[in-house]
Amino acid sequence: MPLIKNRYGKGRVRVMRIHRDGDTHEVSQLNIKAMVEGDFARAYTHRRQLHGGFDRHHQNVVNIVARQNTGLCTEEFCQVLAKKYLDSYPQVASVACDRARDQMEPLEFRRQADPHSFVLDSNGKPTVE
Repeated sequence: MPLIKNRYGKGRVRVMRIHRDGDTHEVSQLNIKAMVEGDFARAYTHRRQLHGGFDRHHQNVVNIVARQNTGLCTEEFCQVLAKKYLDSYPQVASVACDRARDQMEPLEFRRQADPHSFVLDSNGKPTVE
């Protein structure tokens, strides 16, 4: 029986970013979900998973792209991540990428902001799909 459609991916890959400007730090956490579609039938019929271990390195791909592209905005990051999958794995036909950004703000202690402690900001989550 032929495999008609297959979708594979990983959600909630977290990437922490710290932007330092002297004594002022801005901290944000990115939650990334990337789903790929393509010709993965061999993963079910052969012992080799997705031609060379794609499933074992999924989270690493996200981290490598994040490390190499620290200055990108949300939309550009998702585009670069999708391009990385399409260029690296010939069996991948399409990529869907979601990214949510959690902004952190400095924790206040005795009415002063601590430069090294942060809490989640409750002002919403900018996302891109």
